[in-house]
Amino acid sequence: MIKIISAAILGLLLVSCGPPQDGHGTREYNNGTYVGEWKDGNMHGQGTFTSTKGTQYVGAWKHGKMHGEGTYTFASGNQYRGKWKNDSQWTGKEYDKDGNILSTITNGSNLLAVIEENVTNRLASGGADYDKGMAAYKSGDYSTALRYMRPLAEQGNADAQHNLGVMYGDGDGVPQDDKTTLKWWTLAAEQGRAKSQFNLGWLYERGDGVPQDYKTAVKWYTLAAEQGDADAQLNLGGMYGKGRGVLQDNIYAHMWVHIAASSGDTDASSYRDEIAKEMTPAQIEKAEKLARECVAKKYKGC
Repeated sequence: MIKIISAAILGLLLVSCGPPQDGHGTREYNNGTYVGEWKDGNMHGQGTFTSTKGTQYVGAWKHGKMHGEGTYTFASGNQYRGKWKNDSQWTGKEYDKDGNILSTITNGSNLLAVIEENVTNRLASGGADYDKGMAAYKSGDYSTALRYMRPLAEQGNADAQHNLGVMYGDGDGVPQDDKTTLKWWTLAAEQGRAKSQFNLGWLYERGDGVPQDYKTAVKWYTLAAEQGDADAQLNLGGMYGKGRGVLQDNIYAHMWVHIAASSGDTDASSYRDEIAKEMTPAQIEKAEKLARECVAKKYKGC
């Protein structure tokens, strides 16, 4: 999970007074230092934020948020390079420290920090209280959102558990806390919530807030992929392609990425074509046959 580091998300505590309202300057916060351009007292323009946890963002800012082209370097050395929108990855690629592509994001398709609202399951999600919590979150009233979401999560509501995990992951109205995020997403994932399962796979694959564990990542990606989650299908294909947590197998890599590409994801299509370059025509034919069979089985037991 990307550690969102903007003042708007984490509520940065000012340690030393810094720049003028406009222009270029430096300001220190409780969790890092920003050096760059300012407008109306907000980070705005080009700048660099270096956190005390060893992460760094270099790129464009808008009204205190990462917005535009930028590069985020994780403490592990992995990087996300591409466009940002309101503090979230939007369109770009994530690379490992050796420069290999780990994943591709298009229009926020792989975002972890997204509060999701399932209107068709509104009643199952806590009815009116859930709706009030969602409305409060969307308006930026995080204390009210927590007041409605936390009881539902504690009662075992998987949607509320997922959303509470997001809030702790981003520090929305609470101190940012990876352990608490992991707790709530695990509870939601164990109840079968696909996006929570995908998120756990993402965390374990990267060792972000948890010990890196490819086998556990494959477990959660598989559970989400079997529910039709295209992001999980794409990443599961990547695990087979790289031999992470499973035996390296281009046929199954191609199969899962082909299934993800069937949703119209052009990046998944590009990745599938890259895998195909390492395969024989017979292997590609077998992978496509397995993909058709997998779809017919509704992704189960593929």
